[in-house]
Amino acid sequence: MSQSEYIKEIPIGSYDNLVNIIQGKTDLCKDLREKFIFRGLENDIYELAPSALRKGNKLNDFVDEDFKLNLVLPHEKAVEYGFAKKEDEYDGVKDFTVNKYGQLIDGESKDYAESWEEFQCVKELNALMKFLSYADKVGLKVPANQKVRQLLEHNFHNIFNSENGIWPEEDFYELMALAQHYGIPTRVLDWSYDYRVSLYFALKNILDDNYLTSKRPENGVLWAFNYKYFNPCYVLETKSYCTTHYRPEYNSNPNLNAQKGLFTFMIKRVWEDASQPYDEFIEEFLNEYNQSGRKIPKTEKAFYKFIIPEDEKPNILKELYSEGYSEEYLFPGYSGVSQTIKNRIKLTKLIINLRLDKRHTLK
Repeated sequence: MSQSEYIKEIPIGSYDNLVNIIQGKTDLCKDLREKFIFRGLENDIYELAPSALRKGNKLNDFVDEDFKLNLVLPHEKAVEYGFAKKEDEYDGVKDFTVNKYGQLIDGESKDYAESWEEFQCVKELNALMKFLSYADKVGLKVPANQKVRQLLEHNFHNIFNSENGIWPEEDFYELMALAQHYGIPTRVLDWSYDYRVSLYFALKNILDDNYLTSKRPENGVLWAFNYKYFNPCYVLETKSYCTTHYRPEYNSNPNLNAQKGLFTFMIKRVWEDASQPYDEFIEEFLNEYNQSGRKIPKTEKAFYKFIIPEDEKPNILKELYSEGYSEEYLFPGYSGVSQTIKNRIKLTKLIINLRLDKRHTLK
């Protein structure tokens, strides 16, 4: 079991056990529902990483094949990225044209980046603006202010070329939240105010068609994050940026409303590496800035990590269904109703089969 000053890992034995812990009915922690938000992961090997920054992410699926960019690099960085040899030293900087995969190609581009990290930001913005453009053209409501909308007709790549450029900027929060919810890879992490909603997403893999015939994943995880500790005044009072949270408009997104969703953003300057898992990033921040006297109270943690045994997933999901946390409520509409009918039958069959397997094993 991994423990730290800021993260407490707690294995749970049952649904009731988990509920009692979260509601502060044990001596493990206080009631978490007021200060914490929650995120569920199907497998405990998964990191707290946003979709655009995960290993093997699908961002390139949303970037055009003819995308190209000039990487403007000093010799040291060019060698590090494999674009130049150590012995071919040059003064100043040199342009290297790359495609969306980061491969060297012939030709030049009017757009440029000064680091691999900025190249990643440009690709994220490219996919985001295409989402805005296509949705807007067919008359869908897209939350974007005039500053963002103007980028549709201008060279939006070079908005990053400023000395103190950060990503994401506040003007993009609402747009990123919507795009993330509909499958566009972004660097936001989605959470819920309601731990039962997040718990559902940590369990739903057992409803996959091939669950019983394929190798089962390991234990699930329910993360709880002490988001109220990281208020904007605290994280921006230093010259370094940290994190912020954002609740998008619920009125235009019934799924998000039903799931009580909100998002966290890891705020970075465009040349800074953002691939670090969110929990490690927060730990590093606290280790550095708690030296200034701003400490989390000893009775609190930045994170709680609840480990959900694989064998308990069907039983816990059954409890959630009984309390109304099923697809017809989490995904309002006809498709949610259809899905819950199918999934309830799947779950019943799964529980019966697991009981039969257990009896056979005992014999």
